[in-house]
Amino acid sequence: MAVTTLYTIAAAQGFLLAIALWRKTVNNTSNRVLSVWMLFMVFDLVIKVIYQDNPENTWTSTKLLTIYFPFLYGSFFYIYVRTLIKKSPLRLRDLLHFSIFFILVGINIRVIVSPHLINTYGVVYSNALLYFYSISYVISGLLLVIKYRTNLQQQKVDIEGIDLTWLMIMSYSQIVIWVIAVSQWLIPI
Repeated sequence: MAVTTLYTIAAAQGFLLAIALWRKTVNNTSNRVLSVWMLFMVFDLVIKVIYQDNPENTWTSTKLLTIYFPFLYGSFFYIYVRTLIKKSPLRLRDLLHFSIFFILVGINIRVIVSPHLINTYGVVYSNALLYFYSISYVISGLLLVIKYRTNLQQQKVDIEGIDLTWLMIMSYSQIVIWVIAVSQWLIPI
């Protein structure tokens, strides 16, 4: 019950944050990337709330789809950092960063659309692939931030306020989260 309440509160706050980020005019592209990322996490939390107390734990299409959402999170982080630092627009080829998600959903589409087939076909999913893929994107984002900060320091610019320390903290926090996930996968508690 406490976990359900926590997820509900987090989903509500995430939804409000997504709206605020979408409407924000500063760093428009990066804030919209963050907003969409937040909406995926909100949707994931809402599905967890709906099925948290379900004693039968039946599979539905939405529940099956959300098991692949973590394959999006590292990519969203990288694209967010890139658009924030380089002020680059989104490009169609940015969809390639989500390729593993699309491939896994494509491979499993039969079961996602018809969840009753799960016992017949199962689902294709790999924790090792998830962790390698997502952590590599988080590290790539961190390297972009480090390169940006190094360039500022080499230009001997007053970097106070533009050094993106908060983004470094966010990057390291992402790495800690993924390391905890890998640890729980390798050493189940």
